[in-house]
Amino acid sequence: MSFEFFLFAFYVFASGCAILETVAAPYIMSMGPEKTATQRINLAQSFNPIGVLMGVFLGKEVILKGLNSANETERAALSPEQLNTMQAQELSNVVSAYVIVALVALTLAAFIFFTRFPSGKSDDKFGNLKASFSRLKKNSKWKFAVIAQFFYVGCQVGIWTYAIRYIMDNLSGITNEAEAGDYVFYGLCVYTCFRFICTFLMSYIHPARLLTIMASLAIVLISIAVFVGGNIGTYALLACFSCMSLMFPTIYGLGLTGVGEDRKLGGSFIIMAILGGAIIVPIQGRIIDQTANVNLSYLLPLFCFAVVLVFSLFARKQEQAEGFVND
Repeated sequence: MSFEFFLFAFYVFASGCAILETVAAPYIMSMGPEKTATQRINLAQSFNPIGVLMGVFLGKEVILKGLNSANETERAALSPEQLNTMQAQELSNVVSAYVIVALVALTLAAFIFFTRFPSGKSDDKFGNLKASFSRLKKNSKWKFAVIAQFFYVGCQVGIWTYAIRYIMDNLSGITNEAEAGDYVFYGLCVYTCFRFICTFLMSYIHPARLLTIMASLAIVLISIAVFVGGNIGTYALLACFSCMSLMFPTIYGLGLTGVGEDRKLGGSFIIMAILGGAIIVPIQGRIIDQTANVNLSYLLPLFCFAVVLVFSLFARKQEQAEGFVND
């Protein structure tokens, strides 16, 4: 029952996921014309939310529903032995959920190991990191993409992390975390569907323009969540999940369009920008602690969406200048 060891294990698992994404994303972008690379990376990542949905389902059905209903006052009245027994039972639910995750991960690893993948089209030997980084430093669109991804990931994780708390404080008739978790699950279903919808729309709308539209809509919806609240604010927050569906892969794709063989190093930096989730989310939590107002804390994701909006406008302007956009 060590939280520190849990964090270490989670760090190891997340590191493996980051390595997989760092390797897979540039590979996917190399498997066709650069003009459609952002759409390809969106299509590939459209399947990611399926895993997110399964994770939420495990959390809701295995962990949250297995929590003892005793509140803090009742727990404080228990003897150390009784409290330890209760906590051990609750921890076993967490362990069960992660055992399922581990089995899925091992199955996936075996599938990847025994599958023959096509060779990538890249001729880059990834030898001169200094020269590659020097070229990237001169690429303003790539640098902005790293910044935008930092703020977006912090925004996404923050919205999801405190969504249950927001729903419990704003939606009438909600009495516990499991009920609030149901709404988050429905929101993630919408998020998953819009991954595929946005990928399809990119056949008709340039990715940068579509990102501008979704970022603008996200700003409107989060503003409603902050300043209106209640049932309307809750549904606006859940609707915002659809706007986030295309943001991570689209920022990634736009940031690497036109960088050539520097996409391997450039892509690793954009993946590293997920650090935003480790920095921005605790700040949002601090706002909740200081103000006791979860609605107000969503001003931080609102600012992050504004950064994404500015990036989308900048990326489109740059791609017009580079000839990747005709209109």
